[in-house]
Order: sequence, then C-alpha cells, then structure tokens
Amino acid sequence: MKIVGLVLSLNGSGCVKFELDKNLDIINQEYLAFTQVKKNSTKDILYFSKKQFKNDFEQNKWTRDNILSFCKDSEYCAIEDYAFGAKGRVFHIGEGIGLFKISLYDAGHKLRLYDPCSIKMYACNNGTADKKTMVDEYDKVRKDPLKLNFLNRFGSPKEDVVDAFFLTELLQMELKLRKGLIQLKSLTEKQIQIFNRTTKGNPVNILAKDFYERSSNVPKI
Repeated sequence: MKIVGLVLSLNGSGCVKFELDKNLDIINQEYLAFTQVKKNSTKDILYFSKKQFKNDFEQNKWTRDNILSFCKDSEYCAIEDYAFGAKGRVFHIGEGIGLFKISLYDAGHKLRLYDPCSIKMYACNNGTADKKTMVDEYDKVRKDPLKLNFLNRFGSPKEDVVDAFFLTELLQMELKLRKGLIQLKSLTEKQIQIFNRTTKGNPVNILAKDFYERSSNVPKI
C-alpha cells in the first residue's frame, strides 16, 4: 500500500509518500516539493518561475498535474486542512486548493483532511507548535529520513516537506488504529486527543468519520 501526505499551497506545496508493508510499516519513502529558488531544485524539488506561466490558472494546472502524477499509485491521501486564521489572498488560495482536492478525489484517492492543530499535536505534542519546533522534531528525533539536510533548515521548501512528512505519519497511525495494529491507549495523551476531539466545524471525531471517497452513484448528466 502507498499513502501520501499533502500540504497544499499555490506556490510551496510539500508532498510525502510512504510505501507500507502488510503491517503498515514503512518500506520506502519519497517526496515532492516546489521552489522558486533555482539552487534548491532537484529531481524531487521542481523549480518554477511565475514568469513562465501566462496566468494563475496555468500555474495551478501545472502544479496540480505534478501532484496528481506523484500521487497516482497511492490509495490514501491526507491533506492539511485550511488554517482559518490565515490572511492574504484567501479566495485565490481556496480556489487553487479546491482544484487540487477535487482532482485527487476525482482520480479515486481516498481523502482525509487533518487540521493544522492535529498535525502539530501529533508531531510535537503541542497544538500551537511553530515551524521551527516542527523542523527541530524532524531533524533531531526523526533524524532526517528524507535527507533534506542540503536545504536551509527553515523556510520553503524544507518546512513544506517536513509538514507533509508528519501528515503522512499521522495518516499511517490512523490506518494502523483502524486495522487494530496499534491501540489508542498506546499513544501519547495529545495523540489520543487528535482522534477523539471534535470542533464546531467537525462535530464527529476522526475515527467515526469515513474517508472522502468517490461514489459510483453520482447521477449522470
């Protein structure tokens, strides 16, 4: 089985893929990111300049197509949900990220949305952890499994990939819980809270909620 974690944005998405064995343990991992700094570009970090696109639609389509290609052999995709306190071009962000989400849904991936607080609680046992704390946790505790040490420690694209890495681990944990490979009582207090908590926007906890999955019963036009 392959699963993907996606931290989506218009200019700096981070994507991490795990290949899992029958016990849902990692046997291989890879990533995809985007950069406007040419020296950071590799086969896994795609360089782009806004000048190469005629308009925002063209750029969003290019980003979407690369993300779809990266995810094509994955059964599950976890996506970082919106940070509702975000500022800036929120309508443009919603429009672009909505394109990415519906494209993944239409491609047949099973989707899970995790809010930013849950990802931070999973990674750092702290729902308000900042980017530096997340990167420190990845570098010092996880020992840089994706070998990102050639990048600047902070800022895009490393922070994008680090966030996506923890997102993919969180999805892996949920799948293990659902298959009975681990028990809630074995997790940290904050990790247990992730799966039990409800909010005004999400009145049902994660384990009681189905994955978003394309239906075969959609009425034909």
